[in-house]
Amino acid sequence: VWSFALPGQPMAAPLVLGDVVVVASQESGRGAQGGVLRALGLTDGQVQWEQRFPNAVMGGIARMSDTQVLVSLSSLGHSPGESALVAVDISGRILWHAPCDADQISAPSGCGSVAAVAGNARTLVMLDATSGELLNSVSMPVDVALVAPACEGTTVYVPCRAPTLIAMEIAGGVRWRSDVEGVLSGVQIDQTPAIAGERVIAVLSSGTVIALARDTGTPVWEAHVGPRGKRLTAPIADARRVYVGARDGVYALGLENGEQQWVFRT
Repeated sequence: VWSFALPGQPMAAPLVLGDVVVVASQESGRGAQGGVLRALGLTDGQVQWEQRFPNAVMGGIARMSDTQVLVSLSSLGHSPGESALVAVDISGRILWHAPCDADQISAPSGCGSVAAVAGNARTLVMLDATSGELLNSVSMPVDVALVAPACEGTTVYVPCRAPTLIAMEIAGGVRWRSDVEGVLSGVQIDQTPAIAGERVIAVLSSGTVIALARDTGTPVWEAHVGPRGKRLTAPIADARRVYVGARDGVYALGLENGEQQWVFRT
């Protein structure tokens, strides 16, 4: 058992890659400020390496493989082109650095050979995960939430600053768009969706979990979780259940029908 005191604000959940824990933080001092990516030994918490990104804000990190992590960086200034998506390997080596023409970019997402990120809430950027080469940049019809999209196969599922989830093909076409009806003004899909089997699971900022058919976006079920009107955590799912955190506990819902299986009160 060990602990490590970060000298700045943590910016994402830690990731385990092999025998290290990768931690992202935002730090200032010693005449410099920016994002820092560190690898700590899994067994002893000792610093194995660190990468500093001056004058950048950590947007988030994501596992690309067992040996590679994606890092999204937004500029501290207001000059487009200073933001970037960066691939770092398990030894701390930067594999590629892809500038993004945006002041602010979301947390990244990766699947297979594709890395995806949202820029300035209006653009979906998709890159080759091996080289960082741009595959496509698509202007979205709805403002995009600055959280990581979800990837599966050749499709990227994009949460929006509206009660809307859009499935985009890597080639740039809209596979489907699902708009949740009957919700209050200002409600949005504000967390990264989860993909489980034939379902895409998303949460609304009003405290509702929705399940959509992965191929068509057709609504399958919805469930109200926790106190009404309160935000939920990003969902996770396995082959049987959907798990989501609310103000009053952690809920498990049936993947097929959304019925509550159990709740652990907090």
